[in-house]
Amino acid sequence: RKMAGIYCRSDSDCILCGIGVNLLQENFETASAFPPCSVRSVTGKTPCRNTLLESILSAMKESLSDPEWKEKGEKSLFRLGEEVLFAEGEAGSVILSRGRVTGLGEYGELILETDSGEQTHFYSGEIYL
Repeated sequence: RKMAGIYCRSDSDCILCGIGVNLLQENFETASAFPPCSVRSVTGKTPCRNTLLESILSAMKESLSDPEWKEKGEKSLFRLGEEVLFAEGEAGSVILSRGRVTGLGEYGELILETDSGEQTHFYSGEIYL
């Protein structure tokens, strides 16, 4: 089940990232491979937004200061070792690359390896299955 999502997009020379968490929703009108849920629908409790934000920011600070962040991130990387179709840049991009997810780069970018063995680094985009 999907309770949260991450949104990233490139804008000039930077990448903007956001985190969305479903807090209070009870009903969802979407059919998905990962059915949506909310904190309240799972726990039965109404979450405090400020407390949740503090927890998220604290965890992010701790993760970013961890010298082993890259290795830990790669262990939980979506589709690691599998072939994917990647649309580079903003949603709806037609710049497509096919390759096997091999890991993360020095700055957290996704690395795909093509059939020819070439490694390409992507800083923003979307994976299609």
